[in-house]
Amino acid sequence: MNYRAKFIVLLFTLFMLMSKGYSQNTADPGITTVMGPSSVVLGSTGILSANVGNYGNHTIVANSLRVTISVGINAEILGIAPGSDSRWTQLNLTTGSGNTILLTNSAGGFNSSDVGYILLTVIGNVVSSPDLIQSNIVYITAANSLLCGVPNCSPIPLNVSQGNTSTSNDNSQTSLAVTATTTINAVDDIGVALNGFCGGIAFTNVLGNDTLNGAAVVPNDVNTIFVSSTNAGITLTDTNVIVAAGTPAGSYTLTYQICQISNPTNCETATVFVTVFGQTAGPTVSFIQPTCQLATGTITVTAPLAVGLTYSVNGSSYQSSPIFAGLAPNSYNVTVNSGGDCVSSVTVTEINLQPTNCNNAAGIFHTNVSCSGYTNNASSGLIGQLCYTTKLNKVSNVTPGQFFYYSNITAPSASFCVDILETKSCNGLDLFSINRSNQVFLFNANCLKVATGIQVSVGHGRICITNATPGTQYVLAVKYNSKSIIGSTFTGIAPVCRFTFQTKINGISVAGSTASIDLVPNCSSTDIIVNIPEPYLDVTLAPNPSSNDYGLQIKSLSDESITIRIIDLHGRIIRQFNSVPQETIRFGSELAKGLYLIEVIQGDKREMVKAQKI
Repeated sequence: MNYRAKFIVLLFTLFMLMSKGYSQNTADPGITTVMGPSSVVLGSTGILSANVGNYGNHTIVANSLRVTISVGINAEILGIAPGSDSRWTQLNLTTGSGNTILLTNSAGGFNSSDVGYILLTVIGNVVSSPDLIQSNIVYITAANSLLCGVPNCSPIPLNVSQGNTSTSNDNSQTSLAVTATTTINAVDDIGVALNGFCGGIAFTNVLGNDTLNGAAVVPNDVNTIFVSSTNAGITLTDTNVIVAAGTPAGSYTLTYQICQISNPTNCETATVFVTVFGQTAGPTVSFIQPTCQLATGTITVTAPLAVGLTYSVNGSSYQSSPIFAGLAPNSYNVTVNSGGDCVSSVTVTEINLQPTNCNNAAGIFHTNVSCSGYTNNASSGLIGQLCYTTKLNKVSNVTPGQFFYYSNITAPSASFCVDILETKSCNGLDLFSINRSNQVFLFNANCLKVATGIQVSVGHGRICITNATPGTQYVLAVKYNSKSIIGSTFTGIAPVCRFTFQTKINGISVAGSTASIDLVPNCSSTDIIVNIPEPYLDVTLAPNPSSNDYGLQIKSLSDESITIRIIDLHGRIIRQFNSVPQETIRFGSELAKGLYLIEVIQGDKREMVKAQKI
């Protein structure tokens, strides 16, 4: 081959070996960013999508693109989100609000018209209106070696031509707004009771228990708005609920609203409940009069009761407690103060003298001891012990055959119930039953019978009274049948057993009401037993239980009129009517299902029968 021919072949070979990357065709990188959603709630995240690729017809090789994205001061880029094009690698990421991320296509290049998404997680840190997110892309080429310093690009990419050579770049921007969370919570409040004559502050700082985003409300973060009240004299001043002087007594409400200043539509309302009592309505009180066990009395203010009120009797120092104990017999003025010199009207209460018959203590007595006998001389007629005989490890007889348990009580209120509880110290022997299961009596100070009770169960008697005068003293008498334990069995040696009786009022033990007696085997009692015939009044109720009506047969030696009462277990009289002895009365078909007490009264004689309607 001659020289000319060799030269042509060489030129052809060089042309064929020349990389296509060195052609003058352009490669054109570009970037477009979109924030989705364009508004996020404070503390929540969204996805920033950067659409990056080659919009020219020349290949862009790996490590030749630098993408920089910066968010505004209201947000923070957390990092690359799942779903991003795998060619993108994070080079650098600053932290905190308004931070920047730098990425490169280290994992691959882009062919002509090739696009790859960069997905970033962005969180809203500061509540604000839309703030800009800036992004740009820089194309590193052999001609732009100055752009290879971050972090480096050795060797320099082979790209040599591109639409924005030198240090130029493509830019894009979007925005993100951050809104407040919707968690605002206004909580209802209960104000203190105020004297309407004086008025005053019923509640201080209604924002005290309200929250914003789970934290206590800062007053500067919200607007507090008065909405309405059920009385024109009750208003909201700043954050305090004010009751105007002269506001009439009653129960009222005030409604207010709080709205977040940075997000005015984020609002919630709450209610303040206000109680106003009247100037002329004096305090109401209850009192406990002196007893045989306690020489002093107690006054308790029962209304009004509220935080901030103070109380006084007879000009004593005001105290927060409504209870005044240890009061000597006297007349007392009770004053309630709702602040300053604003006081409610007073009431006068008498504390009586201690009873003079205080030698009568609770005890076990012979049946010949009446209420007046017990009241006048309690030591007379006390039983020293009960004696029982045995046969084949069984109780065969008991003497005396009956006995009374007497005790004093003081009425704590107008309506109350008394329970008489019996306990024993031994096993095997039964408890004593109440005689005829209904001989539980309550006498007034003149020893007139005012109520009759029943045996709820063996060892438990009960009597209830209504319309009593608080502080009044009563005498309680319960008649027990000693022979009710005949047949009780024991193991081994016959025991000495102590039976104890105690009185409770509304579940509270009465001081000085405990009395005990020993049941002794095979003893010889020297106690004198006097049996007094009981008045004759015999009552029979049949059928019982009944699903229809009852037949009540009454037998008596007296021709006095008879009163019959039907009483429910709450002590309420359901029906009352009169009858005569030796007559059977039909009644009860109208009664609802349940338990009732049928009380039969003739003169000073009284019998009670439990009836069940099924």
